[in-house]
Amino acid sequence: MLAGIDAASDATYDFDEYVFLRNAEDPYVDPRRTNSTEHLPADPRMAAFTGAVRVWIGHFAGDAWTRARANGGSVDQVYVGSLADSLMSWWSAVCAVRAFNRVSVYSPTDIAAQKFEDFQGLSPNLYYAYSVYGILRGRALDDATAFLTNRGDPAAINGILKAGFWEQLHDDVFDRYFVQTGIRVGGDAEEYAFDPFPTDEVLTGLQVVHRQSWKLLAYGRGELLKSIPLAPRESQKVSVKVTTRTKIARSSEESSSFETSTESSSTTKDTAEVVAEASEKLNMHAEAEVSGGYGPFVQAKVSGGIASDQASSSRNTKSRLNEVMSKTAGRMKRDTKVTVSTESENTYEVSRSSELTNPNDELAVTYLYHRLQQRYWVSTRIAEVHSVVFVPEPVPQAHEIDELWIARHGDVLVSALLDPGLAGVLSAIRKEPSVLPTATDERFGLAAQASIGATENYRAYTGQGTMPDFLGPGQQFLERDVERRTAHAADKARRDHQSSSLIAHVRRNILHYMRAIWRAEDFDQRMQRYRRRRVPTRWVFVPNDVPRTGRQPTPAEVEGVFVPVQGSERPLDQVIDPIGPIGYLFNCAIYRLRDDFRVANMHQALAWLRAAYTRFTVTCTPSKTTQTTARQVVAVAPRTFLDEFTITYRVSRGKWLMPIAGRQEIDWAEIPVTSDGMLEVAGVRIWLDGEPADYDELAIRVAATSELEDPHVRFTRATMPLPPIAQEAQFFPPHTLKQMAALLPEVATALDGATDWAELTAEQRDVVRAAYHEWIVLRDSGRLVTLETANVVLDLAAGNAPLLEPFKRLHRYIDVVRERENARRIRLENDRRQALLAAGRLGDPDIDRVSLVSADPAFADLVDTGGDPADNPPPPSP
Repeated sequence: MLAGIDAASDATYDFDEYVFLRNAEDPYVDPRRTNSTEHLPADPRMAAFTGAVRVWIGHFAGDAWTRARANGGSVDQVYVGSLADSLMSWWSAVCAVRAFNRVSVYSPTDIAAQKFEDFQGLSPNLYYAYSVYGILRGRALDDATAFLTNRGDPAAINGILKAGFWEQLHDDVFDRYFVQTGIRVGGDAEEYAFDPFPTDEVLTGLQVVHRQSWKLLAYGRGELLKSIPLAPRESQKVSVKVTTRTKIARSSEESSSFETSTESSSTTKDTAEVVAEASEKLNMHAEAEVSGGYGPFVQAKVSGGIASDQASSSRNTKSRLNEVMSKTAGRMKRDTKVTVSTESENTYEVSRSSELTNPNDELAVTYLYHRLQQRYWVSTRIAEVHSVVFVPEPVPQAHEIDELWIARHGDVLVSALLDPGLAGVLSAIRKEPSVLPTATDERFGLAAQASIGATENYRAYTGQGTMPDFLGPGQQFLERDVERRTAHAADKARRDHQSSSLIAHVRRNILHYMRAIWRAEDFDQRMQRYRRRRVPTRWVFVPNDVPRTGRQPTPAEVEGVFVPVQGSERPLDQVIDPIGPIGYLFNCAIYRLRDDFRVANMHQALAWLRAAYTRFTVTCTPSKTTQTTARQVVAVAPRTFLDEFTITYRVSRGKWLMPIAGRQEIDWAEIPVTSDGMLEVAGVRIWLDGEPADYDELAIRVAATSELEDPHVRFTRATMPLPPIAQEAQFFPPHTLKQMAALLPEVATALDGATDWAELTAEQRDVVRAAYHEWIVLRDSGRLVTLETANVVLDLAAGNAPLLEPFKRLHRYIDVVRERENARRIRLENDRRQALLAAGRLGDPDIDRVSLVSADPAFADLVDTGGDPADNPPPPSP
């Protein structure tokens, strides 16, 4: 029995992820260098850091060479280079990544203020590199000099080429040059903890929408709230009162209405509350809806391994979102208070009264009130992929945010204020300047001069009576003036303290307030401002490393960067869709890329990024004579959007071969086959059944479609193939089919309750095969989330011992035995009647005799008493 169930249904929520076509840190290269073999760094920021260290390690090797020359030795430059390479190799292996991450947390302002010998104003990279140089000069210069003097004797630097030496160097660099010099972690209030995107370049990329689905599986019983035991025929009145407490924080303008700690109530907790709570935990900046977007994003390189990279990203994103929802729902389950009382109360809460009665004469019953639970299966899929433009907006420097800046943007800040306690100081800053003018009055000076003159007159006074106090009135004015000035100074100090708190708050949440300012800008004004900016509309792919074959590779085959083509610039307002922005990422406003032929090349470039989320159809057509069949074909990393090729089998080599145009068969590429019958060629994995014969061929065609495919699903298809047909019955047992039907509506519709693989039709089996890998992803990345509701479920537990005397229990046993025998007699009677029907004797066996009087013999067969025909001879003819 369910008490007061609110209507619940499935729900979906969207979360955004972004992929950049070109990272702002990627180097600019000449697109005409497409045949160059110069390597481009995969991580430009890390490359700059290691490059600075390499330079100063080279300076250290040069110092050792200078000392060796000063000692009269002749040193070959080859040994100098060998020394620098050895030191750089050890530093890279032991220190590089940890040092890069640790340097990034220190204040760049403090680092620039440090004076390092003759250097000052160094960047964090150079300061760290110079620190490594200083440690090496103090500890390893003698060993390095001996190494060069002895013509590269490795024994001279055995103490340097050890992990312990570089571990100690790593710790000492930060202790001596960062901690002891007072460089702060995180900097001060005038520094941001992030680097805004520069405004001189508009970026492009993809918006990947992850859609989280909440599927209601069932209702469950939660904690036991109340138990009511009832004796036989006992009745008791009960009332169920549901109270839900939800604290609501209001802004200071409305605080007077809530000074009595007003509470509001709701009937249940739904999925929207969990998602909203989890969004705050993830620090998501929801824009127009709860889906909004979230901080973590992918700065993906275009590479041949993009399929596996995006699969990992997709899997991690789904797991993280579902895990956060699960933990949030678990943490929120105690927010609702449900009480069950046997006494009625006249309160404002919603209460239900009823009467419980135990109808039994001999058994006791206990009624149990449990909290009602809703059990959801939370899963995430990739629902949409859009081409977008990232427009960096200017962010003021931290030191530029002062009272004047806040007053200038106060009309926007007041509606976006995150801390209601700062509303008062914000209002004061908008109304009054930071420094109020202090009026001067010459009367105080005149009063002082008058007092001095009166004092001289007092000395010459010789009259009668009491001399009045000429200094008293002047002192009173002075005292009141001092009091006013003191109060003014206290107010100013209080105002400065409060304004400094507001300024620090704005700096800490600068992106939140800047987005509010950008959203408040007039649309036409924004478009006119965008018209002044230019965006390249043609892009060329430049690979990091070009194969020696000289063939221009595609972005799906090798790593590289996209660079703009000079002369293809267009105004920004002609590139973006004016309906926007659709969201924000850091300091970038996000717009959809306009669907216009003039920016078709930008769509084509972004299509390579979209390929990781595009479904590719693969057809594998065997030759007519072959006995080999393709069990499963997956485009793991297709080389292009449309690819056709043929492979052939040679018994003499025992391999499948990939023909190469212009070459002899002996030079054709061999394709190995794994133990489970899988072969991989040109980014396509094929699972084969059967033994191939000589000169068998497989014609393979790969084509991109307009449908989306989750990279996680593609990865699952490539790593968990379907079984051979002979093993499918064991591979798809009944419990697997039940689980698939529970999570996938299309499977539930197709199976229609069937769970035995042997009983499925060919169409049903095809549906199961097609949905299997999607079910694996939902099962592995999904989470079971239980939501506690404000409703109760009523259950009962009957007692085991009846409340009867022994002789009554004995009579009850005899009654049971009698009824059992009666049931047995009825079954036997039914069996007898069934036997008569089987023998064709259709008469009623309960009728013993039928008399029919008629002169017509044809009426003799109208009645069949069900007996033996020999016992009922026909009547004689008249």
